[in-house]
Amino acid sequence: MLREFIRKVITDPTDVRPAVAQPIYSVKSRFDYRASRSEPVGLARDLYPSFNSGEAWESYVKEALNAPNMPENLGKDSIPIPAPHDREGYYADRHFCYWLSGLDDFNRLLRELPHDFSLSRILDFGGASGRVARHFIAAGKGDEVIVADLNVNNIEWIEEFFPETAKGLKVSSYPTIPLGDACVDLVYAFSVFTHIDTYESSWVAEVARILRPGGRAYLTIHSEHTWSLLPDIFLFQTLRNNEAFNQLFHKGAPMPAKRLVFDYEPNSHDYSCNVFHHTDYIRHRWGKWLNIIKIIPSGHGYQTAVVCEKR
Repeated sequence: MLREFIRKVITDPTDVRPAVAQPIYSVKSRFDYRASRSEPVGLARDLYPSFNSGEAWESYVKEALNAPNMPENLGKDSIPIPAPHDREGYYADRHFCYWLSGLDDFNRLLRELPHDFSLSRILDFGGASGRVARHFIAAGKGDEVIVADLNVNNIEWIEEFFPETAKGLKVSSYPTIPLGDACVDLVYAFSVFTHIDTYESSWVAEVARILRPGGRAYLTIHSEHTWSLLPDIFLFQTLRNNEAFNQLFHKGAPMPAKRLVFDYEPNSHDYSCNVFHHTDYIRHRWGKWLNIIKIIPSGHGYQTAVVCEKR
């Protein structure tokens, strides 16, 4: 029977039972390719005249609105703003607030770089359709901006609407960034390690590998500071549906463990959980791979930013 099975596989490789041939995880996910996309909503500078400043209720959006470089980046940004469906739903129909939020994170990144820091190649890890990356391009920062993301539709959007200096890079849930050793000056990841449950240390090692000596990383987490803000932040609306979270969370009490993972999409293999890290854990575990320069509570909304350097 084994000989007959081998013969059938060789002569008809499609006739293999799923129990034998099917991988543990399918290549496909909830980020499958969409044949069509929505039309962009327009350029930021065209949306600005009709913008109602009352829509900018987040403090960081207000800060970006009043930033000294806002008019300059606004005038130079020639990349259209994607429709909400093509930007992970960020800011719904508050299109100019979406643009401002990217400017705020861009400015936060710049503040954490040395004045003489060389910016040639930049990696926006988990960058969706370029919410932050567009501001590096508008400001003329970096010779090459790479936007890596799980969602192939975001990559297609980058390739269609961003200039030649930008590259879209499709990655998977497995810890591989297909770039050379020590070839990136800056890696930033907003709301990425907040959703990585397995292979976390491998992803940190990948970030360390691709950074050049002295290169910087700006990675955001849900920290004990984030935990202390619950239930008064939007994140609570997702967490409250998790039974394990409801058993562990008590308002005003400290985070009960150094690392916590709460699933919210049990049928998905990608981006399906919220992860909390205590900063002591970050210093101990991540500090084995990268020098931890600074930890900034509310470095990205209610998330904490971890500023790292390649050894």
